[in-house]
Amino acid sequence: MSENMKKLQVPIELFHPFFFSEKEISLDLPEQISETGENFYYELLFYNGIEANRPWTNPERFVALIQDEWFNVKPIIEEMHHQRKKDGIKEAMKKAIGLFLQFLYWSNGKPVFLKEQLVFGEIRIKPVNLEERVGFIISRPSLYHSYVQLCELMIEQEKLFAKNIMIKKASSRS
Repeated sequence: MSENMKKLQVPIELFHPFFFSEKEISLDLPEQISETGENFYYELLFYNGIEANRPWTNPERFVALIQDEWFNVKPIIEEMHHQRKKDGIKEAMKKAIGLFLQFLYWSNGKPVFLKEQLVFGEIRIKPVNLEERVGFIISRPSLYHSYVQLCELMIEQEKLFAKNIMIKKASSRS
């Protein structure tokens, strides 16, 4: 175990059985962090009281990192489905779903908050029928249709986020 590795409790705010099967997680805590890395990395630190970046306070900067990571993960999942490889799809989709949830919450200026039953009532900028769509994806992550649905959610959230930024900039000029 490296000297930067630290065991952290998975906080109640993030404990969802799809993402975390254990109550503890080992994280590498480098001095400078600039990537999304582990799903909910910054939230794990935040909810454990560890000082680190808070990407939800500067979503324009950090959402770009999520999008970069999405464009790395997306072709891997696409290829797995194309070759009908079932091994590894669930883990890759877990990463991709985590990226979407980070994008969703951060673009709303909030840290990710998970519950057993995902409810997004406090989220203002979000795609239509979000609860049902995310619920479907999480319940069947290996299906190709789940992957397609996740891609659609990413596109919709990107558009909503861009629209919100333009509205904020327009209102600040008035």
